[in-house]
Amino acid sequence: MVMFGQITIDTEAGAGYIRYGSEADVRTRSERIGEDIVIDFTTNDAVLGIELLGFDAEVLDAARAFAAEHALAFPRDLAAAFAAA
Repeated sequence: MVMFGQITIDTEAGAGYIRYGSEADVRTRSERIGEDIVIDFTTNDAVLGIELLGFDAEVLDAARAFAAEHALAFPRDLAAAFAAA
């Protein structure tokens, strides 16, 4: 399982980013999964990060499912982290 390295939360925008790649990895393309999730990929098509454009249960469940399908770790309580930010 690939562990995430960093979580960034923007409370003003109501958005967050879970980064899986290193700082040296470069985003080469993005793919929208539904309306509220954007997946960034590296040059070798590895998942670089998951951008969440909201923290409601539906968005979190869809992002968690994507992460599980791709053997990526997903924060247990991201909604609480957003509320605490």
